[in-house]
Amino acid sequence: MKCREILLVIALLCIPGCVRGAGRNAKQADSMPAEALYREGLQLQQAGDPTRAEQYLVSALRAGHDRAVVVKALMITCIAAGRLRSALSYAEPYLADHPNQLSLRMLVASLHLALENAARAQHELDFVLRAAETTPEAHYMMALLMLKQGSPPAAAEQHFRRYLELAPNGRHADEARAARETALLPQPRTVLKSLEAARPGRGALKTEVPVML
Repeated sequence: MKCREILLVIALLCIPGCVRGAGRNAKQADSMPAEALYREGLQLQQAGDPTRAEQYLVSALRAGHDRAVVVKALMITCIAAGRLRSALSYAEPYLADHPNQLSLRMLVASLHLALENAARAQHELDFVLRAAETTPEAHYMMALLMLKQGSPPAAAEQHFRRYLELAPNGRHADEARAARETALLPQPRTVLKSLEAARPGRGALKTEVPVML
């Protein structure tokens, strides 16, 4: 569940308007306003310097820049550097203060899935589905989580079915149909093989799904 969810997080959080830059020194940064610190952080992020980018973005946050905007940029920066737990350390306090930010909650669920924190991921997905049952990606992620946890295939099938009802032409529609057909077999085969067969030419799924015997 690692590569797919991380790519989803980065795609959904992508912030336009970033320009490559060399960055400023610490003395210059001390006198910079919040917006300038934020822009410098984005430039460093694009230049491939996530450590300094994070420092500037945190400084922008402390200087009073819009918290929601900076938190998203910090998450992108940390994810790009492979620091998923650091990304969560910025997102979860924000969610505690803004619990109805469902798009961010979905992204947090994705990170927990990538970190193998099944219980935390389920908590976040349950919250999203209680608040907005018609969120197709939440159903798809819940189905994958159930398969990963070794739940009966029929339980995951319900979420795959609901995903297809809500997004029949969605980005995961082929995989959901293949998994649903497999889950409905009297003696289901490996769900992972069915998912991969539904995506010819796209390579193996970067996820570990239990074998259903």
